[in-house]
Amino acid sequence: MTKFWLVYRKEDAIRNKAYIEMYQRYAPEYGMECELIYVEDLIYGVRNGKPYLSLSGFGADKAEDSCFAEFEKGENTVSDMPDFAIVRTILPSLNKQLELLGIPCLNNYQVSSICNDKAECYRYLSGKGISMPDTVFVANKEIGGYLERCPVGTVLKAVDGHGGSQVCLYDGNAEEILHIMGRSDMVAQERVGNRNSDLRVYVIGRKILASVLRESNEGFRANFSLGGSVSLYSLKEAEQELVQKIIELFDFDMVGIDFILDDNGNLVFNEIEDVVGARMLYQCSDIDIVKEYLSYISKK
Repeated sequence: MTKFWLVYRKEDAIRNKAYIEMYQRYAPEYGMECELIYVEDLIYGVRNGKPYLSLSGFGADKAEDSCFAEFEKGENTVSDMPDFAIVRTILPSLNKQLELLGIPCLNNYQVSSICNDKAECYRYLSGKGISMPDTVFVANKEIGGYLERCPVGTVLKAVDGHGGSQVCLYDGNAEEILHIMGRSDMVAQERVGNRNSDLRVYVIGRKILASVLRESNEGFRANFSLGGSVSLYSLKEAEQELVQKIIELFDFDMVGIDFILDDNGNLVFNEIEDVVGARMLYQCSDIDIVKEYLSYISKK
């Protein structure tokens, strides 16, 4: 039986308990065994010049030097390596480490590293005929200086933000912005339209699975986790072609491609969610994305 790791941070696993249980329940139907692995239980690096991985964990109650003591035990201390890993946390370095050890990751390191950095994603897609907002890249140490000349109404985003939590509209609140961005670099964008609507397109492999329209009655962010309403959306032919153009530029396994709707209803690229959430898809449809994903994986 094919074995895979489902990798989560512990705090995220608590919030996604039902979703994790779906993977564990459905996996045997596709000839697989799912093992939940916590990021906090992994120690990885290099030993004797080779990639190293241990399941000992920083979170355990051990001596301060225990993570180095593990290196004395020999090669990788995971006795039963998985056939692949579904990494449900934003940590491209882990995807890379697992791949160096011969463990394929879904999504792979290339997708994880590009899509979890908004600036890198815009840079990667630039010049490819993808409509996107005019964007300024701002290094963290330059944010304060940039805000001194930043136009009111500019959309500001942490490059590594997720779920809309580090996205805000500039209104002169420089101190608040600095606090929100923390140590992250930032992108500054023109605001696209006033509809407060965006579209998430769920993609598995090279197939468009479904599209969900998100709308907000309060504020300009339409994220479902922030209170936006959702409904299924049928892509027009030109919109499907736009999505397929993006799909062809990556080797996706499962992602969400997000677009903003401008005032004329045109799609403007926003971002790609590597660790894409599925709550709103389950809420507004009978599509079981976990089964769809496991079916895709079993064939892959």
